[in-house]
Amino acid sequence: MKKLSCLLFLSWLAFSCQLQQDEASEELLSAQRTASGDYFISYANDDPNTVTITIERAGAPEIHQILMKLYTCDGLADLTVANIVGVTINGTDWSDASKLTDQVDLTDFCYGTFNDPIIKLTGFDDLEPEVGETEIQVYTIVLTLDEKTSGGSLLIGAGEAFCYGNDPENGFDENYSFYFECTDDGGGDDGGGDDGGGDDGGGDNGGGDDGGGDDGGGDDGGGDDNGDVCYEYKGETAWAFGPRYTSQGNWATYTPYPGGTIEVDIFAGQHHKAGKAKIEPNGDNEVTITITLNEGWSLKGSESVKIQTYYGSTGPSGNPAPGQFKYKSDSLDPITLPRADFYGIHLDVQLKKEVPCTCDK
Repeated sequence: MKKLSCLLFLSWLAFSCQLQQDEASEELLSAQRTASGDYFISYANDDPNTVTITIERAGAPEIHQILMKLYTCDGLADLTVANIVGVTINGTDWSDASKLTDQVDLTDFCYGTFNDPIIKLTGFDDLEPEVGETEIQVYTIVLTLDEKTSGGSLLIGAGEAFCYGNDPENGFDENYSFYFECTDDGGGDDGGGDDGGGDDGGGDNGGGDDGGGDDGGGDDGGGDDNGDVCYEYKGETAWAFGPRYTSQGNWATYTPYPGGTIEVDIFAGQHHKAGKAKIEPNGDNEVTITITLNEGWSLKGSESVKIQTYYGSTGPSGNPAPGQFKYKSDSLDPITLPRADFYGIHLDVQLKKEVPCTCDK
């Protein structure tokens, strides 16, 4: 009898401890979901190698740390701390290795949303507020890079219990992502003309008859005699923008459909804007989904477009299985299917990039 009583007590104790842990976890998630206020963020790229991020507090806490992803213009890689030539916050140099790093334990910050490489800014407690202010209201971050960027994403840590930019139920907040136009490196004064084709890249030193003149073609440099152009392709998984199916791990997203005509971005590899998906009514009970891809992107493989319908007041959850999606296509032709409350729109895509030829001429 004593042994049975002891077992019952231990079982109750284990249950009680687990219940307390569950409640604590739920309290933490609740705090992260309901953190008061927000941030107004603006982005500028006036100089090709400079990114200015202005963060204005709108009732949100003072910033503790920031995680950042920056993407290369070709979409084939992410920039790292090594690509940062300089950084200032509110005019103060922030290049110190203790405040600018790529070392971060993702399991303890923002639900492990980012994959390597990551740029982490810390030490915000060292900033001084403006004269007459007791708290910092505006953060101006200026990054100087050694190459152009097509944009990026932010996650803002404010205290230990708050994470802005990623909600555990709705996924990334689009306001915390930014995109810039990447000009063609092969034209103009920077990529052609004097630097990429004239005196330095063509003309006497690299062009003329042998290197391609102003156009990089000439007789022997890929023009009339050698017109070969080589490309490489990078395959990516892509999803139409919306809340995430699950808050951790798989970044797959689904798209709510409130009715009418809507258009959302398509992201490849989570961060690269690859195109758009437009959903518009087609009669009373159907919609037509039209997918367009940005220049350089194309579909990859068979059944490269997969769509699933979902119904109800709340979206789907759990890791999706695109191979089991009901509607599939091999092309970008518009697809007509039943009207639903949510759509999972998955694509297999690839990015085409021109690269130097390494084959024998």
